[in-house]
Amino acid sequence: FNKNVTFTPRMLLVDLKGSLKYLQEDGNLYNSNQLELNNPQNKVPDQVRGTIDWNEEIEVMESEEAPVPSYQKTLMEKGIADGEEFNLKDTISNWPDFMYTRYHPRSINIVKDYEYRDDLSTLDTFSAGAQLWNGSFFEDDFCDKIRNYVEECDNCQGFQTFFDAIDGFAGVSIKCLEYLQDEYSKSILAIPLIPPRAKNFQFADEAMSDSIRVINIAYSYAKLAEYSSLFVPLSTMGRGWRNIGEARSFPFANYEADNTYHSSSILASFLDTMSLGFRLKDAQTFLPNFCSELSIYNRRMCGAK
Repeated sequence: FNKNVTFTPRMLLVDLKGSLKYLQEDGNLYNSNQLELNNPQNKVPDQVRGTIDWNEEIEVMESEEAPVPSYQKTLMEKGIADGEEFNLKDTISNWPDFMYTRYHPRSINIVKDYEYRDDLSTLDTFSAGAQLWNGSFFEDDFCDKIRNYVEECDNCQGFQTFFDAIDGFAGVSIKCLEYLQDEYSKSILAIPLIPPRAKNFQFADEAMSDSIRVINIAYSYAKLAEYSSLFVPLSTMGRGWRNIGEARSFPFANYEADNTYHSSSILASFLDTMSLGFRLKDAQTFLPNFCSELSIYNRRMCGAK
């Protein structure tokens, strides 16, 4: 009997169907088998094929196999990618392509109602996201996972939430914050994110997509003031309204503004530095203190520089 000790963040991630591509939803952290590179999410397994009566008129649709970047292939084979160079900025298209952390089987949660697309955003409005939360998937399974993580904590300080503020994920996140506030009464640090490249929404042209994005952001900010202890909007762009404006310039940083790998690296560096005060083992402060010190006179919104 071999016991392997692993360390995973207490995190719950929500994304759309098809976003994982070649990765398994429950991960491979506690399985002996490597990730199945040639088994995309929508491919019909052989055991299912055997149960189909092919005499009937049944149409089987299978998605194409998603290409696996060399960085992920190396991680799957060796478990580490040190000592090799990877052109990540030109070879990645979504977050699984440059993911290094292997998450707990309960961490990744996929919404089956909407399909992920590289060219369009299918989960469009705040209300559509809020309606998703009222379904059985979130109300039962997702809330149970939150409770499981909280019960595993020795001393739960609070919650950190990161979400896209421009689309329907804003509605899902706000409903989640409302649930956390009602059930746990802990500090909530919310980080609404505005990406450097905004995709058009499905069934909407560019002008209509800009209007929907503005409404989603405005509605998010209004609700964040009510349900969070502190919220800090983040973006590498100069503005986050109808016109996202020019990209910000950072000393000693040369990056491509529309490259999500570059922009996410900058934001991740800020988040890592900002949260060190309450994440360290011998931390001198705690999340509730951090939020209260920056929300003087009950002003819940804080700027990041």
